[in-house]
Amino acid sequence: MRGEIYKIALECKEFEEKEIKAIKTVIPYKNLVLSDYLIKGDIKNYEKKLLCLKEAIKNKYPSICAQMQEHIDGYDSDRIVHLSALRTLTKCIISLEEPCSGEIKIFISHSSKDETIVRNFTDQILKLGIGIEAQDIFCTSIEELGIKNGEDIRSHIKSNLQMADFAFLMISNNYKKSEICLNEMGAVWAYDNNVRFYLLPGTEFNSVGWLCDPKKANAIDSPITLDAIHQELMEFYQLPDKGMEWSRHRQTFLDNIANYSKNDDKTPQSNILSPSTSSISKAILNLLKNRPYSTIDDIRTSLGLSTITVKRHLSILLSENKIIGVGCTNSKKYRYRLA
Repeated sequence: MRGEIYKIALECKEFEEKEIKAIKTVIPYKNLVLSDYLIKGDIKNYEKKLLCLKEAIKNKYPSICAQMQEHIDGYDSDRIVHLSALRTLTKCIISLEEPCSGEIKIFISHSSKDETIVRNFTDQILKLGIGIEAQDIFCTSIEELGIKNGEDIRSHIKSNLQMADFAFLMISNNYKKSEICLNEMGAVWAYDNNVRFYLLPGTEFNSVGWLCDPKKANAIDSPITLDAIHQELMEFYQLPDKGMEWSRHRQTFLDNIANYSKNDDKTPQSNILSPSTSSISKAILNLLKNRPYSTIDDIRTSLGLSTITVKRHLSILLSENKIIGVGCTNSKKYRYRLA
């Protein structure tokens, strides 16, 4: 779990600084004066803490783990040397695990032709449902999450991929046909940043290049898959469980993705929703201007729309920061107002 290694390493460092002392001694020898170090303190408990740390990092930092074991085993042969090495290794782990602003990074590899589905995944699942911040998601086809004008796409992808904790590959027929996507898949695979494969609806092939067997991937429109993503990211980043909010946003995403599947395949997905020119989005904004804190049912009834249509346009308006969703503990319904 994210933070657990940091906590254990910090305990080792603090225990060593408080309980273990290296006292320099002078030893006369013939015409020479030799110096040595006398180690005092609770070495046995310090070793227990180091072994606990070694166990915690064995999968994430196997080389550091091996070095720690080597210095623990060799402690009696040259105590000050091995003690210093263990102190340095502990500080190294703390540096690697220390929480910092912007630490969360999720890299999403996908075809730009699947932008609508991926946008709703980032909005409903990652941001609203789980609580991941927009700046912590790198998603190339979504402007506010991806590449700005004038930036080098190759170096930008590389730098964001290097920092990523997770890499989500959104596999589709469009992805398989894109040489850029397949190259990006190769880069993701090489970095091995907790790679997760997800199949978009309508995927029809037996393999993707030489890297992925779709039979080993999970369908993105499965509640089981979404719950697994929710659980893993919550535990990894130690995020609070949003309870019913998660269930609601998950269902909104599933409703949206089911609606996309009904659209004619010849209709470009980027045109399925066009919030900048949509009369429905404008109508919702006008309604919220006059009737703030309206629920989905209020909007649906007032404008004569289906629940799915209202949810689709609300998700886009939320992603554009034009509206704000507010929880209401009395009615247990989410209400919306202008941002």
